[in-house]
Amino acid sequence: MSFRFSIRLAGLILGAFCLLPASLPVSAELLGEEDSRARVSEYLQALGSYSARFSQTVTDSDGKVREQSTGRFWLARPDRFRWQYESPWPQLILTDGERIWLYDEDLEQVTVRFMDDLLARTPAGLLAGNTQMLDDYRISERETDEGLEVKLTPLAGRAEFTYIELHFVNERLAGMRLEDQLGQLTSIEFSAVELNPTLEEDLFRFTVPVGVDVVDETA
Repeated sequence: MSFRFSIRLAGLILGAFCLLPASLPVSAELLGEEDSRARVSEYLQALGSYSARFSQTVTDSDGKVREQSTGRFWLARPDRFRWQYESPWPQLILTDGERIWLYDEDLEQVTVRFMDDLLARTPAGLLAGNTQMLDDYRISERETDEGLEVKLTPLAGRAEFTYIELHFVNERLAGMRLEDQLGQLTSIEFSAVELNPTLEEDLFRFTVPVGVDVVDETA
């Protein structure tokens, strides 16, 4: 997986978790856009921390599977994030509140950039409490046989993605789908979900292993 795609994906996932909490009460009927926007804003600060296992599938615009991977995910709002791939190869994306680190174990290389620079064009701006950013999205909800589906469509044509869909089952986030401007679709399913667990600070600290090359773009 390329660094550019990994960072973009990290930004989209982090942004999606900023836009919605990990659980959302299911309504008995569909909500209008303004109701959906108000509910998202109301629950924006409901999630303090989150952990889960994930399985991820990336397909191209023709529906051909390009990548499949599994791993673990931790989030501590407002600004710490750990996305750890375990298979088919180990890779780590970590934010410590100021910087974002991408560590490719096989390549023995870590790249460091400022978090603000990388996530500025994603919904991650909501991490700073900028709920006005919700005005940049069309938000819709619909109930399915599996649960509740919330769709976020950016209004600006230059967005990194065409939409984000979040799927809730029994009022908990069970999966998400993200489509980029080239039609590439990333589908993620979550399992072993824990809401607001107590997370160790060390989860969000990165120590460069001995012998690993560092590409530091913050210097």
